[in-house]
Amino acid sequence: AFYLSGGTYLPSNFALVGTTENTLDNSTLKRMVQRYWSDYEQYIDRDKEKAFMDRFTTDLTRYDNTIISPMTEMYLDWLKSQALLDYFDHNFDSTDDYSGALFVQSVHDCVAGMQDKLGASRYFQEQMMSATITPDNLLLRALVMNSDKKIEQTHGVLKTGGNYGSLAWDKIPDGL
Repeated sequence: AFYLSGGTYLPSNFALVGTTENTLDNSTLKRMVQRYWSDYEQYIDRDKEKAFMDRFTTDLTRYDNTIISPMTEMYLDWLKSQALLDYFDHNFDSTDDYSGALFVQSVHDCVAGMQDKLGASRYFQEQMMSATITPDNLLLRALVMNSDKKIEQTHGVLKTGGNYGSLAWDKIPDGL
């Protein structure tokens, strides 16, 4: 038994294929919750549940404001720092494909786990939407494996108003 795209359940028993009982959608979910959860509803105090959720939301908001947001700001200060840019500039060769692959991995290591933080996510989006690949834009440099040649080609297309599709994007990882 397995699910098809669109949430249709395909049971092992062919006679059940296409029956509404085995289709996963909102109405089926509601019906299944009513059928299977109703036995347990009597044990739930909805007022206590609401009180818990209210307290949880308040505590989570406080935690986000006092721990996560300041941590994200410190992270972004570090990510934008000249010290980090100097590290990438002095430890990776922009003419070597293998070094470019290591550059990509290193940038990945710097951003992994921060995509779900609002400030970091916005910064990543700004960097990815930049009109040109600048030395301080680690994400776009990683996109072209920190290759001077690919950066020049990209800027050439930008200057002429050409089509990005004309660039050999599929050739970037060929050096590996």
